[in-house]
Amino acid sequence: MKSLSSSEINLRVVDAFQPLPWDPKSAVPQLIDIKDVCKILGLKRTAVYHLVVIGQLRRPLKFGKSQRAASRWLLSDVLHFVETLAAARDQRNS
Repeated sequence: MKSLSSSEINLRVVDAFQPLPWDPKSAVPQLIDIKDVCKILGLKRTAVYHLVVIGQLRRPLKFGKSQRAASRWLLSDVLHFVETLAAARDQRNS
């Protein structure tokens, strides 16, 4: 196996951090799991699922048919929920 010189290694590291030729935010929806939703909202799992049940937070996407199938939320849905809360707060304060 050929060893790489330090300039070749540095070049490869720099290439890894080049901007993508497309915008990942518009092309690929960002999915987050319940742990990330809890961190963003500062809530426990049960509180997050309560928001889903009462219709304030959109349901997660399910990857499978069983109850144990993976669930992921669209980051945009969670951020929209936060923005809605902030807008409601601002209306009450005006």
